[in-house]
Amino acid sequence: METLSLNHLLIDGLAFSLAVGAVIFSSFFVNVRVWLQDFPTEVQAVVPPLSAHEKRQRTVFGVAMLVIMVAGLWLSAQHLKADSSVAVSFVTMFVHLYLVFTIFNLFDLLVIDYLIGAVLKPKWSIVPGAEHLAHMHQSLSYHLKDFWKALIVGAVFTLPFAVLTTL
Repeated sequence: METLSLNHLLIDGLAFSLAVGAVIFSSFFVNVRVWLQDFPTEVQAVVPPLSAHEKRQRTVFGVAMLVIMVAGLWLSAQHLKADSSVAVSFVTMFVHLYLVFTIFNLFDLLVIDYLIGAVLKPKWSIVPGAEHLAHMHQSLSYHLKDFWKALIVGAVFTLPFAVLTTL
C-alpha cells in the first residue's frame, strides 16, 4: 500500500520553497515595487502606479516564478512516483503536492513576510515613498489573510498536477 513519505515531503517542500523564494528575493533586490499589488491599499495609494518598465519586470519575475513552480511540482510528483513500489493514487499525489505547496506557503508567511518583512525590515523590502506606512505591511494579521487565500489557491494550482501525473 502506498503512503506519503514525510522525508520526501519535507525535502521537496524545502527545495520548492527555496527555489520560489530565490525568485522572490531576486525581485526584491531588483525592484520591490513589482509586488506593489500585494502591499496594503494604503501603501499603493501613496506611491505612483507601476511604470511600463516595472510592469515588464513584474511579468518577467511572474513568469520565472510560474515556471519554477510548475517545474518544482512536476519534479516532486516524479520523485514521489519513482520512490513508490506501487502506482501512486490521485489522492496520495494530490495530498503530497498540496502539502509541498503549503510548505512554501508557510515559508512565504514565516520567512519572507514575517521574519524579513516584519522583524528584520531591510530597506530593500520597503516600497520607496511609503516608508512611513511600512508598519502596515509588517503586520502578521495582514499576511495571515494572504496565507489563508493561498491555501485555496494551492488546492486549485496542484489539482491539475495530481491529475496529469496519475493518469
